[in-house]
Amino acid sequence: MKSSIIKNTVLLFVILLIIIYGVATILEKIYGTAFVMWHIYHNACLIFLWMCLIFLGMWRMWQIRAWKRVGMCLLHAAFGIILCGAWLTHVFGTEGTIHLRQQASVSTFQAKDGAEQMTLPFALRLDTFQIKYYPGTQAPADFESHILLTDENGQMSQHVVSMNHTLNVSGYRFYQSSYDPDGRGSILMVSYDLWGRMTTYAGYGLLFLSVIWLLMAPNGRFRSMLRQLRGNTSLLRTIGLLVVIFSVQTMAAAEHIPSISREQAVKMRRQQVVFNDRVMPFNTMAIDFVRKIYGSTHYRGLLPEQVVAGWGLRPDAWKEQPMIRVKNAQLRQRLGIKGQYARFSELFADDGTYRLNDFSEDATLSADMKKAVGELDEKVGLIVMLTQGILFEAAPQKDRLSENRVTAELIYNRLPYFKIFFMLCLTLGFVSLIALTAMYSMRGEVNKTRVGKLSLLAVRTCVWLLIPVALLLLSVYILRWYVSGSLPMANGFETMLTMSLISIFATLLLYRSSYIMLPIGYLAAGFSLLVAHIGQMSPQITHLMPVLNSPLLAMHVSVIMIAYALFFFTFLIAIAAQVLLWRGAETARISHLSLLSRVMLYPAVLLLCAGIFLGAIWADVSWGSYWNWDAKEVWALITLLVYAIPLHQPSFSWLQRPRNYHLFMLLAFLSVLMTYFGVNYVLGGMHSYA
Repeated sequence: MKSSIIKNTVLLFVILLIIIYGVATILEKIYGTAFVMWHIYHNACLIFLWMCLIFLGMWRMWQIRAWKRVGMCLLHAAFGIILCGAWLTHVFGTEGTIHLRQQASVSTFQAKDGAEQMTLPFALRLDTFQIKYYPGTQAPADFESHILLTDENGQMSQHVVSMNHTLNVSGYRFYQSSYDPDGRGSILMVSYDLWGRMTTYAGYGLLFLSVIWLLMAPNGRFRSMLRQLRGNTSLLRTIGLLVVIFSVQTMAAAEHIPSISREQAVKMRRQQVVFNDRVMPFNTMAIDFVRKIYGSTHYRGLLPEQVVAGWGLRPDAWKEQPMIRVKNAQLRQRLGIKGQYARFSELFADDGTYRLNDFSEDATLSADMKKAVGELDEKVGLIVMLTQGILFEAAPQKDRLSENRVTAELIYNRLPYFKIFFMLCLTLGFVSLIALTAMYSMRGEVNKTRVGKLSLLAVRTCVWLLIPVALLLLSVYILRWYVSGSLPMANGFETMLTMSLISIFATLLLYRSSYIMLPIGYLAAGFSLLVAHIGQMSPQITHLMPVLNSPLLAMHVSVIMIAYALFFFTFLIAIAAQVLLWRGAETARISHLSLLSRVMLYPAVLLLCAGIFLGAIWADVSWGSYWNWDAKEVWALITLLVYAIPLHQPSFSWLQRPRNYHLFMLLAFLSVLMTYFGVNYVLGGMHSYA
C-alpha cells in the first residue's frame, strides 16, 4: 500500500474519532451515560476503528523505519500496550460491589451487571465504619472502613479501606465507595483485573520513559528545534497584535446604615468561626457573604464585618437595602426590580409569601431563568440563615487556627492581589508588544531615534520586571497554599492561578531564545488571572473533597496545566502569525514563528499525554477504574488527538506550509477551551469539582 494512502487513512481515522467522541459527550448530556456507553464507547465498531488505527500506525512506522528513532518507537509502543491492557480489562476483568455490615462475614460480591454473585477466596467482616471530619467542621475529610479479613487457612488480619487507600488481596482490589445512613454498613467497589492491570501499568511506565527520552535525547527532534531557536536572532524582531480588553468598575456612595462601628468591626476580624465547613477568621466569612450577596467585598463604604453584623442586629433596616445582586435581566423584569440590585423585602409579597415559589411551579422557564432563580434563592437563603443565627458558629477551642495562620489569612484577604496582578501583567504585555512592534518597524535603526530608544528601554524594563513579578506571584501562591492547607489546584480559580504562574516562569526560561515570549508570557498570565477575577469561578478557600486528598492531585493537575499553558502560547503565536500574514510579512518571519510554536507544541503534547495517564492512575487508585468516559476525560483525549496531528507535521505536506500550520493551531485551541470551560459549564460530569 502506498505511503500517502496509509498516512491519509490514519488522519481520517483520527478525525473520525475526534468527531465521534465530541458528539458522544453531547449525546450523553441529552440521553444519559448508559446510552452512550452502550451505543458508542463500548460499541464494537468503535473498538474495530481503534484496532485499524493501531494496525495502520504500525505499518506507517515500519515504512518510515521508526525503529531508528527510539523515543518515537517507545511512545507508540506504550500506546499500543495501554490499549492492549484496556482490551484485557474489558474482556477478562471483573467489577462489582460488596456490601458489608458490622459483625457479618461476607465472601461474595455482586457483579457490576447485577446478573450473578461472585465468590471470593476469603471472607470480609466490617468492624467499624468511620467518617473523619476536618477539625471543627462537618466537612468529611475521609471515609474509613475497618475490616477483618479471614483467608482460606483461617488466618485473620486487620485492614483499613479509605479514599485513595485500597485493599489489595490475591489480585482483588477493594475501594471505598459508599456507606449506610446508619453508619453501621459500608459499600466497597471490587475489581479483579490481574493481567489487564499489569499490562496497562507496563504501558504507563513505558509512556513516561518515552516522554523523558523524547524531551531529553540530544539528537532528538525537540532538542534539534531548540538549537535552531537559539541560533535564530531574527526572532527578536518578530511580533504580532492581540485584542485589548477594557473593564469599568463603579462604586456606590457611602451612607449611614445601622451597624456596628468601624473600630468594632476591625476587632472582630480575628475571631474564629466555622463557616462553609471550615474554621476561618470572621473576616473571611464576612467577605464571602458580602461577595456572594452583593458581588463586591464592601457595601456603600461599610466593611464586610459591618454588613454581616448589621444584618444580624437590624434585619428590619437592612431588608430595605438594595444589595441582593440579580444578574438576569429577564428575572429582574418579572420581579419588577429596578436596577441590578433587589431589596430583601421586594422578594416577598404583602402577605409574606415568598415570590420565588411561583417560579418553581413554572414549567416554561428556560435553563438560564432556572439557574438565575436558583442563584437568587441561594442568596435569600444565606440572608435568612444569618438573621436566624445559624449561618456560622464560634469555632471550638480545640480546633482553632494558630495565630500565624489567622494573620496569613487576613493578609491574603486584605489586598486585591489578583486584580493588581492581571492589570500589571496585561499592562506589561501590551507595553512590550507595542515596543517590540516599534522596534520591528525601524529595521535595525533602533538606537538612532528617540522612539527607538524608548522602545528598547520599555522592553528591557519588562525583562527586568519578570523576576519580581514571578516572585510576587509565587508568594501569593504559597500564601494561598499555607492558608488553605492544600496545594491550590482544587477548582477553576486555583487552576487559573496555577496557569498564570506557569506562564510567567515559562517566559523566564524562554524569553532569551525569542523576545516574542515577553508579551506572550505576560498576556497569557494576565488573561489567566483576568478569567479567574471576572469569571463565575468561586475564589473562596474550602477543604478538599476526600477523593481529591491525594498527592496525585498535584502531579496530575500541574502537568496538565503546563500543557494547557504551552497550548495557549501556541495560540497567541498563531494570532501573531495571522496578523503578520495580513500585513504581508516575509515568509521567513512566519517560518520563525512556526519554529517557536513547534518548540512549545512538542512538550505540550507529551505533557498532556503524561497528565492524562497520571489522572488514569489516580482514578485506578481512587475507585478502581482507569477510565470512566467522563466528559472531561473524553475532551482531554480529543485535545490530545487534535494536537497530535500537527506533531506529525513532516508526514503532511499541507501542514508544512506556515500559513496552514498557524491556522490549524488557531482552531485547535478551541478544543482546549472546550475541555477546560465547556465541560465545566455546559456538559458537567465527575470532574465538576475541578
